[in-house]
Amino acid sequence: MNKNFLRVLALVFLMSPVSLAAQDASDAGASDSLFSDESLFGSPAEGSELDEGSQTAEMGETAGKPETFGSAEADLFSVGLVEEISSDAVSTAVTDLLESDEVIIGGNFSVSMDVDLLDDPGNVTAELSSRLFLDARPSSDFGVYIKGDIDYDPVDDAEVTLREMFADTNVSDTVFLRAGKQAVNWGVGYFYSPANVINLETVDPENPEEELLGPLAVRAHLPLGTTNFYAYTILEDFDGEAEPRYAAMGQFLAGNVEVSLGGIYQWDAPWAGVLTATTAIGDVSLFGEAVVEGDVDRNFVVEDEAAPMGITSEAADGLYYSATAGFNYLWNSDDENCSILLLGQYYYNGLGYADQTVITDNPAGVGTLITAGDVTTADLMSPGRHYGAASLSLTDVCDTGLTPSVFWMGNLADGSGRVNTGLSYKGIDNLIFSLSWGRSYGDEGMEFSPDGVNDSISLSISFADSAF
Repeated sequence: MNKNFLRVLALVFLMSPVSLAAQDASDAGASDSLFSDESLFGSPAEGSELDEGSQTAEMGETAGKPETFGSAEADLFSVGLVEEISSDAVSTAVTDLLESDEVIIGGNFSVSMDVDLLDDPGNVTAELSSRLFLDARPSSDFGVYIKGDIDYDPVDDAEVTLREMFADTNVSDTVFLRAGKQAVNWGVGYFYSPANVINLETVDPENPEEELLGPLAVRAHLPLGTTNFYAYTILEDFDGEAEPRYAAMGQFLAGNVEVSLGGIYQWDAPWAGVLTATTAIGDVSLFGEAVVEGDVDRNFVVEDEAAPMGITSEAADGLYYSATAGFNYLWNSDDENCSILLLGQYYYNGLGYADQTVITDNPAGVGTLITAGDVTTADLMSPGRHYGAASLSLTDVCDTGLTPSVFWMGNLADGSGRVNTGLSYKGIDNLIFSLSWGRSYGDEGMEFSPDGVNDSISLSISFADSAF
């Protein structure tokens, strides 16, 4: 698949009229916006009740997360107080936006160098990464989008990942279809998202804005005013002998609260029901998710006095409930020289252990179960029931290019966690200097402190997000 992706890009470069005009970093994501639901299918006017409720989605949208209503059409086509634009002109503008004779290829490139100042100051690690996209829209009724990553590590060599490759079309401008490899972002959570039941990757709390890898799927979207209905046939790992998975979601507006209700099902396989909600109270945006799961593909470590090590494995059985709730608050100074972003979130993990000592008190027995294949490392991920995370950042303080930040995440059940503080400088074009200190805390053997308390200090220099 990796070789095919590179061949596709090379073929397009050779045979298609290509637009490679220089862009700034925000332009590099323009093609993503063109293939969002908002730009393809419209959205409510700015200032409407729906737009008010959509504020909460903006925080997660940069991560490619919730499939929300948004207000893209209002941003693109809002007009002045005295100027009037005919409906024909708006229709022409939409057609121009969704149709192009050119194939656009772009992306970004990054080189980073990191030094561990505390444990290994004499060693420098370097990474090269590039994200490329291809956007072809020969008509307003058909478009193709391809996105992939090329990462190079001097130790692990090069790795190519196809992130998205799909085509969009519609049936009589009523039902909008998307087929191919695509991200399916149901969750509205930031650091944690139990509602993310379709994507192949889960949210990393330490890198929550990273795009998630999605499955091969066919999606049908029916917009009805402020309501949206989605239906999916998911074909990832489908070999023709097993049934595909099916999923559906509806998005509704209740006052200034956006509500999504959905589910995913496959015969004799894990299934889930999902409920999400977002709203805003003044300048504070609120979000929440609730999930129920059954036929979960997971093995637990349980006590067994008859077993040689006193523990054994047991397959998940019954229903499991998970939920999360959080907020974000953004403040901007009057002169726009400084902004403060505060985020916080709590996560109840229904697949966690009520008592983690069955794992922490018998590491040798757990190792034996892993070696025997009775449990996997994935089964032991996020073993706690209660988690929390928060971050605070001050962007471009007093127009100096300096951004201090603090991040915390923790397992509230076992008392372990991690704190990171950082200071980055972006006062030089295409260069980012970052100094960070981190501490893992908690008793030895706990989730975030397997070796007890541990400190780290690192310096990073990046030629980052250079777009083309």
